[in-house]
Amino acid sequence: TGAQKEVSSRITKIPQNEEGLEAYKRVWIDIFENNFTGLFDSKKFSENYNSLISTELDLLKRWNAITDVMLKSANLPTKEEIEEIYEELHNLKNRISKLESSKKKA
Repeated sequence: TGAQKEVSSRITKIPQNEEGLEAYKRVWIDIFENNFTGLFDSKKFSENYNSLISTELDLLKRWNAITDVMLKSANLPTKEEIEEIYEELHNLKNRISKLESSKKKA
């Protein structure tokens, strides 16, 4: 691979002693780190990552649809209905707080 060729070209300059062994390891680590992080900049990675996220979102939509069908058949509220209830509850709390604060001022 390209990384192995790059390592081969750079190790000829490394002395063959104990310090050279550590330098050799460092060369391998540096080259593979650079190649690995370079993968994230590639067009192929972007395409694959986009496909993964799209598929994951599609799967999530399907799971939500299945869950809604199961909840409705069990005569239970759906996630959307519960969110509407929470929103209404939040609005009611705000209205009560405003009424209480205006009552205290009066």
